[in-house]
Order: sequence, then structure tokens, then C-alpha cells
Amino acid sequence: RNIMRDNMIINVAGLPGHGMGIDMNIEHIIGALKLLLASKGVYSDWHNYRDISAAIKYLERLKKQVRASTKCAYQKTGHTESDTSILVWRVASAAESYKLLQKWADRPQNTKAVASPDLLAAGQRKFESTTLTTFNAKL
Repeated sequence: RNIMRDNMIINVAGLPGHGMGIDMNIEHIIGALKLLLASKGVYSDWHNYRDISAAIKYLERLKKQVRASTKCAYQKTGHTESDTSILVWRVASAAESYKLLQKWADRPQNTKAVASPDLLAAGQRKFESTTLTTFNAKL
């Protein structure tokens, strides 16, 4: 028998009947940490993971807060996509209230702003300027 699992069952999800052995919880946290760090491009050894693992408590709190604000459940293999249309409309209405989608030539309190080029148009011009004849001329 596994004494640790028999005596140390915790409820990770906070839902009734969803207990997990403490050793499985540690594996769960290590897996979450490896996934988080790998997605950020951090591939390291266990000594560095050990040092970073102190922050996992705060990262888990942050994930729970984001899950609660977007009203989506813990994502497991059979998860469903959350409806984020409410959040999109909230951002769109805020952008409209601040008139961010309108072009103002003299926007108040914006003396340091400079115009940025249209990157798609600049890319198209660059592409058109490097035609086959231009390429052959450079050879």
C-alpha cells in the first residue's frame, strides 16, 4: 500500500470528489512547470526547474484568475472552448468609447506620436521592385 497516497489526498480542482494523491499533484505541478517553461523557450536541467518552481504557486493563481474571468474550465483532454465573445465586445466598445478606431490628424495630448508606415503596402512595393528583371540585372 502507498501510505502517502492513502494519507495525503488533496482536492486540486476544488470540486467535490476530485481528490488527487499528493505525489500525483507534485507530478502535475512539475508537468505544468515544464510545459510553461518550454513554451517560453526555457529548456533547462532540474536544478534550474527547482529554483523556478517557487513561482508556480503564483502562476497557478494567475491561471485560475484568468480562467474565472473568461469563464472557462480547467483544460483537460475533453475540454470545451470558452465563449470569449463577451470579452471581445467589451474591448471593442472600450475602443469605440476612446475613439481609437478613428483617424485624428491632431489628436489631443499626443504630441510625441509619429506616423508609422503601412507595412503591407511597404512590403508590396518592395516585392514589386524586386522583379525578375531586377534580379537578373544584379547578376
